[in-house]
Amino acid sequence: ATGVENATTETFTVVPAEAASLELAGLTLTAVAGATREVQVTVWDAFGNVATNYTGTLVVRSTDATASLPASHVFTATDAGHFTFAGIVLKRAGSHQVTVQDVGVATLSGLQNVGVVAGEPSTLAFTQVP
Repeated sequence: ATGVENATTETFTVVPAEAASLELAGLTLTAVAGATREVQVTVWDAFGNVATNYTGTLVVRSTDATASLPASHVFTATDAGHFTFAGIVLKRAGSHQVTVQDVGVATLSGLQNVGVVAGEPSTLAFTQVP
C-alpha cells in the first residue's frame, strides 16, 4: 500500500490455538493378524497449525476386543504436538477401527479403518483321530 513501503513492526510469534483435531498416519488399510503396528498422531488447532502447546492425554482404542494396545500418553512440551504409539497388535481377522482419543475431550479424536487378515496358523489340532 502507498505510504507503508518502509514500515516495520516488532517481531512477533504466532502460537497455536487449542487442539481441535487429531490426524493419524502410519496404519495400513490392511494388516496381518498378530503383526505389530504403530500409529503417528499429530494434534492440530482449528487454523491448521500443529498444536505444539497440547498437553492432554491420548488413549488408543480398537474395535478388536482381543487387540493389544499401548498405554495412554500424556503430551508434554517436548512432544510438540506429535507422538507415535507403538505396539498396536490387532489379533482378530475382520474389519476394525483404531481410534485415538483425548481422555478429557471426547470430540478430540481420530480413527482409522483397518482390515485384518488371518496370519499364519499357530497350532494344528486334530479333532478326530485319523
